[in-house]
Amino acid sequence: MKYRYYRMPFLTQHECDQIINFYNQESDREVNDYVTLTGRTIPRDQKVVSLTDRDDLYTFFQNRLREKHSEICAGMGWDNEYLSRCYYQHCEQCGITNPPEFQDNIKTYEVFLSRYGIGNFCSMHQDNLTMGRMFNDWYWSQSKFNPTKRHQHPRQYIVSVMLNDDYTGGELGIITDETTNETVSIKAATGEIVVMEAPCWHEVKPVTSGERYVIISWAYTDNDIFIPAGAPKNVFDLAENLYESN
Repeated sequence: MKYRYYRMPFLTQHECDQIINFYNQESDREVNDYVTLTGRTIPRDQKVVSLTDRDDLYTFFQNRLREKHSEICAGMGWDNEYLSRCYYQHCEQCGITNPPEFQDNIKTYEVFLSRYGIGNFCSMHQDNLTMGRMFNDWYWSQSKFNPTKRHQHPRQYIVSVMLNDDYTGGELGIITDETTNETVSIKAATGEIVVMEAPCWHEVKPVTSGERYVIISWAYTDNDIFIPAGAPKNVFDLAENLYESN
């Protein structure tokens, strides 16, 4: 299987500096865990701050991604016919009958800031292809929502936005051909976005000097048919008065 990636300018230097400053002010919220929906823990050493519960930055990032979406799809070589075909295939796999006509709209759910210091890394892995960390097992067990309420949104692509480039090491490695194990190694410029196909294998190599700051997120096909009736639409809906029993 071959996978595509694309890189382009996404944020200004000033925007990157502001987001890094925000991260440093919020460092007391750092975590270092990543568990897939199958329960597998990905070996890594980095510090992560979630933006998913910060409405201002979350909205800013989502709006910018929507602005750039058409350019990203063109860079990936995806036309509307290809995206539409993927949409209907996913609906069929999820047992969704008579889906509404495809509209090329996207949204994000999880938005994370990640800081890699010297020696920090993230091992080669493949992300979930539908709703990931925000509605993983931990969130569902805490909120008491019935597991049948899990989202089925398909991920269109993975997003990595570099906030600085004054470090060494820390290259983003992407397997572009699973048959030959061909891998590209990317050192993105400040403010540049790297987009990867949702199923592709990728890693972050150990940082050897400085600190690497990056935004990590995913673009989903935005359609409420992938949200079961009564399910929370976002993390802000995980409120006490919405809890249900399993």
